[in-house]
Amino acid sequence: MAEKIEKIQKIIDVFEIESYSNLQIWVDELDKRISDILIDRLEKRIQQWVREFSVHNEDSDASRSLVDTYTLKIKMQN
Repeated sequence: MAEKIEKIQKIIDVFEIESYSNLQIWVDELDKRISDILIDRLEKRIQQWVREFSVHNEDSDASRSLVDTYTLKIKMQN
């Protein structure tokens, strides 16, 4: 993932040197898309992690979680 981000940044640097018009608008949209992808991946990993801490009662279909569930919003800034 880091390599892909570095590659994108190098391309953006070239575009900036070449004075592409509306570059900032495009970069802002790209940042949002990357942020959404990373947030989605993080949420899925956290859900998997929380499931690992769930205890299932063999006598019933109910399950008891060892941890409380919270929704955490993360904002990435440059």
